[in-house]
This record gives sequence, C-alpha cells and structure tokens, in this order.
Amino acid sequence: MWPSHSVSLSKKIVSPAFAQEPVFCSFDNVCKRYPEGREALQGISFHLHSGAMAFLTGHSGAGKSTLLRMLATLLRPRAGHLRVLGADVADDPRRAR
Repeated sequence: MWPSHSVSLSKKIVSPAFAQEPVFCSFDNVCKRYPEGREALQGISFHLHSGAMAFLTGHSGAGKSTLLRMLATLLRPRAGHLRVLGADVADDPRRAR
C-alpha cells in the first residue's frame, strides 16, 4: 500500500536488449526516515538496467529528492538495500560512486 505522499517511478525501456545489460541500480525495500520522524520513503523496490530510461514523478514532499540523494550516496537508507553497480550504498558508498 502506497502512502498518500508516494513517489512514482515509470520505466521506459527503449529496447528489450537493455534487459541483457547489467543492473545499474537496485532498490530493495528501501526506507528513509528523517531525524524529526518524517517518513520520506517507505518500501521502495525497483531496479534499472544500464542504458534504461526512467521518469521519477510525485508531488512536492513525495520523496523524489530523497531518492536521488540516496542514489548519489549523499543519504543512506534506514532500512532495505540500495546497490549501485553491485555496491551497497550503506556498506561501501565510495565504491557505489
């Protein structure tokens, strides 16, 4: 069940050949809660193959910037796993960059 402030990710794969490409990033049940208690992301799971295109949409405060900051290794997930090119952001942020 998505919270009312959910983030939406639409993937558009231009060619089925992308499915053969390595996974660029994967979110596995990722959650992020800020210190003041606000839940920014809850249970986000998806993966994108290298070369694929995705659109990230949502209203103000939905968690889009939080998701992108996590992908850039500027934030770490509270729960779940985020991997960039196979490197876990929480365990090895330098390698994930």
